[in-house]
Amino acid sequence: MENHTVWDSLVEQMSQNFHCHLIALPGHGFSNDESSDFTFSTLCEQIENYAEEFEHISIIAHSMGAYLVGELLQRNQLQFDKILLSQASIVKDSKARLKQRQKLKHLLERYFDKLPFFIFQKYEQANDLITQASKMNPQVLIHWQNLLLQRSCYQSVFENNYQRILFIRGGEDQEMNYELPEYFQFIDLEELNHLIPEKEQFPRYYELVSDYFEG
Repeated sequence: MENHTVWDSLVEQMSQNFHCHLIALPGHGFSNDESSDFTFSTLCEQIENYAEEFEHISIIAHSMGAYLVGELLQRNQLQFDKILLSQASIVKDSKARLKQRQKLKHLLERYFDKLPFFIFQKYEQANDLITQASKMNPQVLIHWQNLLLQRSCYQSVFENNYQRILFIRGGEDQEMNYELPEYFQFIDLEELNHLIPEKEQFPRYYELVSDYFEG
């Protein structure tokens, strides 16, 4: 659900050696586009149209963005040199988890203009995130939940591309990918929560990202 500014610090670092493109999904972040069909397929189509003329592409995806990458790999319209999945799962939600998401979706649809951003309160960065979210499209949480309810299991397509994929997992994420084979590349950072950190907060994260893409 975040807007593109969560990547600002990383782009500042990576742009020394790469051309960086920040893709703002319609209906998310600061976008007020309510005309789009919010499915993984249509969002991927927009990414493909944007990047179709690029000769070499690597991609970083955070959280739910991993499912967009899975859809992109499955559609096979873009070829990626390297893929980094940060704090992300590629395993489909359990039936119980899907039921919880459906309940949350109904709550958001009914009360989204009144609900505090309670689901983020356990994070130290909650105040910054709430301030950031207050500038966003107010329907962003509903679009986000709709997409989460649509997501499939892309495990097989990721397994077919495992040699060019790196997972960076935080302490809260390490149980998400328990079904994946050991040959996947994982880096576990116990102190990392589920948000993209600022460079001064977690310089090790930035070092790992740079080393992966520059290696």
